[in-house]
Amino acid sequence: KGDHVRLLVSKGPHLVKVPDVYHNGTAAAEAALTADGFHYEVKQYTPNFGLGFVVVQSPGAGEMAPYGSTVVICIV
Repeated sequence: KGDHVRLLVSKGPHLVKVPDVYHNGTAAAEAALTADGFHYEVKQYTPNFGLGFVVVQSPGAGEMAPYGSTVVICIV
């Protein structure tokens, strides 16, 4: 009783809209993700057609994700 209490309320992590990198080349997709503050992980889609463009991304384009989180892109 009589002590002061300081309360800090968080609004959660800073969320950023995930850019649409679908059909981009690998380098362009990586640049767009990095520019928006994301890390990325590249996975080779099977079968590998050697075309070098994004066919799947997770989280998807337009979704909100924490700044600095990882977006997985699958390339063919």
